[in-house]
Amino acid sequence: MRKLTLAAILLLFSFLLIGCQNSNLNLGDDTVTRIDVYEWKSGELVATIDDTVFIEELVKELDRARTNSFNS
Repeated sequence: MRKLTLAAILLLFSFLLIGCQNSNLNLGDDTVTRIDVYEWKSGELVATIDDTVFIEELVKELDRARTNSFNS
């Protein structure tokens, strides 16, 4: 029984480690070429970012960022 419990804990720990290795942004082979910025409440388009070098750097930074979810 003790070996079964240990095996279950090791399996669970393995799944946790595998989950931590995933990228935050799952863009695959898709390339982001433009970002539209909208005002939250009205939905009005505020700005468009089309600088591909800036967007690539932003995506890399966001992918490396630590993320937390908070339910409010």
